[in-house]
Amino acid sequence: MSQGIKTISLDKLVLWTENPRDPVSADATDREIILRAIENESGNWDLDKMLSDLGNQYYYNEIPTVVKSMDGKYIVYDGNRRVAVLKCVQDPELYQVATNKLPLFTAPDALVSQTSLPCNVCDRETALEIVERTHAGSGKWGRLQYEQFEYHHRGKPKGRLMIFDEATGGAVGRDRNLNEEYVQNRLLTDANLESVGLAMVDGELRTSLDSLEEAKQVLQDIIDMKDKKLSSARKNAGDLLGALRELNPERYQEPRGYDADKSFSLSPKTAEDVERPDDATDADEPLEQQSPAPRRRKPTPKRKREPLFGETLRPKGVQANVIYRAIDWMWLEYCKKPDTLSCLLPIMGFSLRLLLESVARDHFMHLNPPEDMYTSAVGPFMKKVVKPALRDDGQKTELAQNTVASALLDENTNFDALLHNWAHGTIDVDETLLVREARALAAIIKRFGE
Repeated sequence: MSQGIKTISLDKLVLWTENPRDPVSADATDREIILRAIENESGNWDLDKMLSDLGNQYYYNEIPTVVKSMDGKYIVYDGNRRVAVLKCVQDPELYQVATNKLPLFTAPDALVSQTSLPCNVCDRETALEIVERTHAGSGKWGRLQYEQFEYHHRGKPKGRLMIFDEATGGAVGRDRNLNEEYVQNRLLTDANLESVGLAMVDGELRTSLDSLEEAKQVLQDIIDMKDKKLSSARKNAGDLLGALRELNPERYQEPRGYDADKSFSLSPKTAEDVERPDDATDADEPLEQQSPAPRRRKPTPKRKREPLFGETLRPKGVQANVIYRAIDWMWLEYCKKPDTLSCLLPIMGFSLRLLLESVARDHFMHLNPPEDMYTSAVGPFMKKVVKPALRDDGQKTELAQNTVASALLDENTNFDALLHNWAHGTIDVDETLLVREARALAAIIKRFGE
């Protein structure tokens, strides 16, 4: 066993493409991996949570475990999320993508300047042992990821979740309801599978049902049954057939058991078209091009809503940027369930006033010399900066069309009056007015705050 602590520059650390958290093609770049991590389709990255856990300082009580490669780089076997976060916040393009995608993704200066890390440099076998000791049973991986680790790096046979995942075109990797020990040990047993005409033999899923279509229907029903929570430790515990009968009594009233003499393989190639999302890719495409996602469901028709601010904004002030992204995130959540999340409307309403205040204060603080506003900066900002400049540069029409009562530049109308009332809770926040105020504020930020 060989180990040693060495400080290594971040640009020499390479993310592990075989990371069980989200394995990708061997030639995938760090940038491609980080973009996948930001999208987090696998549900295993959560970079925003990692950034929150790191806090305002990178502490050395936990250091990455790395293995030196032939080209002099160091492959990160353990600590990929930490390294990915640091690489992300230090790359302007990736950081911008992250701030637009992830809630409250603001990096402290200490992390931005952390350009090297102490690492545990060791041989590959030692690194694998450390990875296994760190993650086995910790809950940081799903059961599928642990089976894949044992198969690829420990010479173990394919586990039950891995076989089922391959036969269904990646259903387990996309669905957390399937990626659990209960499914692994209680539902996908030999007896359960054989009761519905399936069997796991020599690392593959086989069936003796009459057709591939019939077999695919059973696989889909198993997925549906688990998603609908028809089998758990408290309901139909370990009873696959009982749960399937509850899902579809007619289909499973008299199921046919497994007959090895009439069986055929349900390989990934023949079973890959088990119902998947519209944007899912074929199983034989390069893994880095796949977009694992939850199994397709019939969506409830929803009224499409445009972004609250009409487009992506980039306020230059740190506080303004944080507030803007928080409002944008709340709007996205509200749009998913407007009937049940209407409680977010007043929060977004008074947050717009706070955003305008932050943009105004940032403007005055960057004057030469700076002008500090001890109370509200909004009044002077609108009166001395925004209105005169808009009249001069010809943007009056654009902004006036977006404001409440089309009166941004009307001397008798105070643009921030509605925001002020929302902030003090004296007027209810209406969705239509919220959007109109946000669009006006967006135009102001684009002109004066970016």
